[in-house]
Amino acid sequence: MSEPEKDVEYLTKVYRDACTSVGKEPITRFIQFLNLINTEIEPSMDGYKLDLSGNSPELKDKRLDQEDAIALSRELSEDFLINELNLAYNNLESTGAIALGKALQDNKFLEILDITMCDVDVKGTESICTGLQMNDSLQKLVLRGNKIGRQGGILLSATLQVNSTLKDLNIADTDQTNESLIALTTVLLDNSSIKRLDVSNPLLNSEQEETAIHFSKMISVNYGLTELHLCKHGMKDFGASQLAESMKGNKTLLFLNLGCNKIGEDGARAFADLFEM
Repeated sequence: MSEPEKDVEYLTKVYRDACTSVGKEPITRFIQFLNLINTEIEPSMDGYKLDLSGNSPELKDKRLDQEDAIALSRELSEDFLINELNLAYNNLESTGAIALGKALQDNKFLEILDITMCDVDVKGTESICTGLQMNDSLQKLVLRGNKIGRQGGILLSATLQVNSTLKDLNIADTDQTNESLIALTTVLLDNSSIKRLDVSNPLLNSEQEETAIHFSKMISVNYGLTELHLCKHGMKDFGASQLAESMKGNKTLLFLNLGCNKIGEDGARAFADLFEM
């Protein structure tokens, strides 16, 4: 028996069946989204953006939960329409993230996934990393505000040794540590695929500015990064001076965000001297 033709009606049926299997009502906004595409004479070949963020007016009183994510993920496994998916500020938790990770293994169309502040933990991160190792379409992943910690950061670092498609990674406010940030900078010595990286507000347990030193070493040899966010790293003059020195030979980094650090006059002078070169 041949496979059914994959059109919008087919995807809608896959989603409705998945909702029935987990005992959830279909997300009205998603059904409306599919119906709208189905009325188009020529659906866009470039894909569509689907915003199901929990802080949107339509969902702020009914945020998505784990079962919603499971049903949506089953549709995503076969989806060929959505290239940008915003699920930020929902209650996906570990189970929802695990389902999304499994969907990434099969999905070949999604380019942007935002799961900011969704209570994702290490188990959910591990599934997403497994999905990324088999996925060659996702270019931007936002995990901001999920407490994935040291182990989650190390898992993502290992994934970047395999995945060469991801260009934008946001793990700000995810309780990264000295060890996980050092692991990440080590991988980025060779990975030139990542163009934008946000690792702001980590949990650093040292005043010795080791991470600033490692980021400096990485910047001196990495020619992929164009944007780097290192806000709230507790960075002082020494760390700032190390970064400024490393940038003398770097021609690709265009934006460096050092907001909310402890940089004084000497650190500022190091960057001023850099700009005068």
